[in-house]
Amino acid sequence: MGTTYRSIRERLTALLDEETTRRPDAWELPVPACPGWTVRDVLAHLVGNLEDGRAGRLSGPPGPPPP
Repeated sequence: MGTTYRSIRERLTALLDEETTRRPDAWELPVPACPGWTVRDVLAHLVGNLEDGRAGRLSGPPGPPPP
């Protein structure tokens, strides 16, 4: 998992560095696929999931949404 994690982290970092250079407000842009979330929110969520998985805090995919 370490190699995969490192590879994804490096790719995301490079993409964000490039985009932030072109557009300083890139972190605060809305993400149409996640209404109400910014780029920063989505990345924090993804990083949190990776960290939880690495630490063994995930038991599998989430269950169905409550009714």
